[in-house]
Amino acid sequence: MKIKKTNKKVEKNKIKSPYEEIKAGVVAVDSGSILITDPCYIEAEWVNEEESTKPKNNFSYPTCCEKTLGGSFGQLNFKVGHPGVGVVTTSGYGDGTYPVFVKVEKESGRVKEIRVEFF
Repeated sequence: MKIKKTNKKVEKNKIKSPYEEIKAGVVAVDSGSILITDPCYIEAEWVNEEESTKPKNNFSYPTCCEKTLGGSFGQLNFKVGHPGVGVVTTSGYGDGTYPVFVKVEKESGRVKEIRVEFF
């Protein structure tokens, strides 16, 4: 049986996504970690503690270090104790500048998600 060859291009089923990914910018890392938080919580919740002390508060630099050195990431809690003030994670290869991407809904421009590319 002879198979007949054709020059027609077979087009895959392409489903158009309602989202697009855009490079939002870059983030510089000098502590080997990155913190995701709502900026309004920095003044109200952040506690400046000495790096050499055992963290007493959950939203402080020593706590961020404790979370990332004890694992790769961790949840940070509000002063009253419940989660949600932030999430801290290591930055893949440590210090450097990393690209940040946002996935936005094409129609509305609303941000669906963010992604930091560490490697």
